[in-house]
Amino acid sequence: MRKKRNLLIIFIVIALISFLVDKFFDGRSICLFYNTYGVACPSCGMTRSYMALLHGDFHKAIYFHPLFWAVPLLLIFYKKKRIFYSIALLFIVVWIIRLFLYFPTREPFNFNENAIFPKLYRTIKNKF
Repeated sequence: MRKKRNLLIIFIVIALISFLVDKFFDGRSICLFYNTYGVACPSCGMTRSYMALLHGDFHKAIYFHPLFWAVPLLLIFYKKKRIFYSIALLFIVVWIIRLFLYFPTREPFNFNENAIFPKLYRTIKNKF
């Protein structure tokens, strides 16, 4: 029971941070991976995918993230390690394929030039 309450608190905090970032920082992403490395994470596009699905646009839902249907499976099979890790591996494979197809100019795989590592790279490159 305590784990469920902690997960609910974490979900509420993330939702609140998402809302505040969108409201006060002109729609910047709260994805730590994206803001650190400048590239999309394996779950990038998932929220937009579910929003498109809720609007009845199945084609756009698949475009934003083709594995939106697998998230409930991850939740169902989180105790069955073999199935869970197989689905997680599928996410990584699809992420790599999407990086080759969409990066760096197509949504949701736009490159973030203001991320930490690209800025650090430019700084080091300009020094030497």
